[in-house]
Amino acid sequence: MNIIAKYLRSKPYTLLAAACILIPAGVLSQTTEVDSSPADENASFQTSIVTRGVLVKEGDTLASIARKELGRAAFAALLAEFNNIPITQDPNVGSVVRIPIPAPQSDEFAEVVFVKGGATLSRRSVFSAQSGSPDTDLDSQELTRDSKIVAGDLISTENDGYVSIAFFSGAVINLQPNTRAVLAKLACMDADDRCLIEINTQSGRVTADINARDQQPLEFKIITPYASAAVRGTMFDISANENLLVGVTEGAVAIDAQGENTDLDIGFGVAVAADTAAGDPIELSPAPVFKRIPARMALGDTLEWWEIYGSSTYEATVSNDEAAQQTLTTFNVADNGTSLDLQQALNQTLDSGDYFLSVRAVDTVGLLGFRSKTRITLADIDPAIEPVKTDITRDGGGFVVTVVDPPEDVAGYEIQISADAMFSDPLSVDVNEDGAAIFRIDQDQAYSRARILVNPTTVSAFGEITAN
Repeated sequence: MNIIAKYLRSKPYTLLAAACILIPAGVLSQTTEVDSSPADENASFQTSIVTRGVLVKEGDTLASIARKELGRAAFAALLAEFNNIPITQDPNVGSVVRIPIPAPQSDEFAEVVFVKGGATLSRRSVFSAQSGSPDTDLDSQELTRDSKIVAGDLISTENDGYVSIAFFSGAVINLQPNTRAVLAKLACMDADDRCLIEINTQSGRVTADINARDQQPLEFKIITPYASAAVRGTMFDISANENLLVGVTEGAVAIDAQGENTDLDIGFGVAVAADTAAGDPIELSPAPVFKRIPARMALGDTLEWWEIYGSSTYEATVSNDEAAQQTLTTFNVADNGTSLDLQQALNQTLDSGDYFLSVRAVDTVGLLGFRSKTRITLADIDPAIEPVKTDITRDGGGFVVTVVDPPEDVAGYEIQISADAMFSDPLSVDVNEDGAAIFRIDQDQAYSRARILVNPTTVSAFGEITAN
């Protein structure tokens, strides 16, 4: 029986769970490799051996590494034999000790359910512990919807790349731009006692929605060079640049950093500096409250929310679905503003149509708060359509606004009224081809304007502003 077979007989599987990670390139301290050869000619089953490399630090010994990575100091002899190191010799500081991770071979796979921009899959991956760059002999292919992902696969996204991967358990992970992540372990079939998923993220950001089938425990773990986070049935965010930031927006999370565990409940986050344990929990920012959501957003239309005290900026995400699993773009709102001209922010790069927008505050530490979501309609302005004028008159306790000389064969109009000529907080209503609306507002003076609705996503520019 060889050394791997011994390990298979003596080491039970142990996995946890996690959900959203951002790691800078060049900080990798682990490597991942797949060996698909049988563990033992006499074994009753075959295994693929996934290994990961641990960077040796000052004071590390084979026994201490075995205790931390395999659960027992007695496995020091296993590591010595597996790495061809004399059992009496401690590994050199800065060298890499490889840790075997057995994974039963199967036909199980995860599936790409959404992809946008540049994204590739690489198999039989070998990474450099110093640079994190793959060898040149990787078998790489472009990812498409319905691509199959198996244990050991490396997924890489480019500057514009987004990928959503669904597992048989119901869990979904979303890879953001500039991400490198390996599916280290996958065991979630109906016959399994529990669902095991392990993701090794070398760089980038991963978000996840962790779900499990009825009656099957789910254990999901994402490992980063700084720490690991573990949950069961929850959602949270992890980001890391010069430090690791974890925020829990649903459920509870256990953080393991430098061998110390920190439990986080919903609504709290934590900062973890490099080579240190987690700090004290920090309360997350509440979800923004929308102040104004326009009926449609053409260039110049703004969505607004109330300011959240203590925020440094706000993050906006546009997606095809409410769960934000089909993310199209994510960006920070300029100048920490509380209003957003989405068409201007996106440089009008998205097609007109219906989308979902989520906004969340980012505090001064960098932790993401709870998110607010709303459906939005992006519209195009047709410059060939002549804008229309309005007439506004006082009518008892309100104002009547009508379109002047409405053109023929028009589907309808959007009429707005405001207490100021800047239309900083307008009221808006869609009307039919008659082009008239009554507004009941308590103002001495009001301003009005209107635009033609060709269809729900094509409009004219607003006509000139009229005062009563």
